[in-house]
Amino acid sequence: MLTTIAIVSLSAIGFKTISAALASPEKTSATAIQNSDEYIVTKTCNEFWVLTKYGDRLNMRNEPEGRAIASIDFASIVSVQRYSDDGEWALVSVESKQKNGLKGWVSTEYLTCYE
Repeated sequence: MLTTIAIVSLSAIGFKTISAALASPEKTSATAIQNSDEYIVTKTCNEFWVLTKYGDRLNMRNEPEGRAIASIDFASIVSVQRYSDDGEWALVSVESKQKNGLKGWVSTEYLTCYE
């Protein structure tokens, strides 16, 4: 999962949140837009859980949509180095006893922010 942008609009009838993906994990901020009760809030996440649908291992690839070079255990924590231009893939490094420093590309569909 990519860094999330939440657009929150407060009004007399309640509030509404709209989420979208952001392909650049830079910083966290809140910025007022147009009206004083509307803000754009961004959340930075550089470390992610590897969470697959059925608890399977996640293939790590040599390039986006490339050949598998290794696999990452379910619930491992990875650090994102950068994203592909389309935001569908992340270049990650694995920090674990078995695969310390291993780098490769994974689908962002299976990454969830580690907080």
